[in-house]
Amino acid sequence: MVFPGDDALRRHPPAAGHRASASPFRSSKTLPAQRKKLEDILRYVVCDFEPGKPYSEKQVKETLSRYPIDTTSLRRELVGTKLMEREGGGGEYWRTDK
Repeated sequence: MVFPGDDALRRHPPAAGHRASASPFRSSKTLPAQRKKLEDILRYVVCDFEPGKPYSEKQVKETLSRYPIDTTSLRRELVGTKLMEREGGGGEYWRTDK
């Protein structure tokens, strides 16, 4: 199965010590509990967003809906890990340079 961002994964490989694969997703529809696996997934997903470009919440949800994991969880983790930031009150989102 091919997911959006597969080319981006080649440009932004997983952290040192982790195997690169075509997709970091497994059959589960939930985020992994292991931090390293979660970070690999988040780095993979964030490649679908251009750094500094503003995205509406609707655009973020549409982009994240292509993945087999709950969009709310993905969005929350992307913001929580500072890979993306957001304006309060459901405003714009943008990818950081982290």
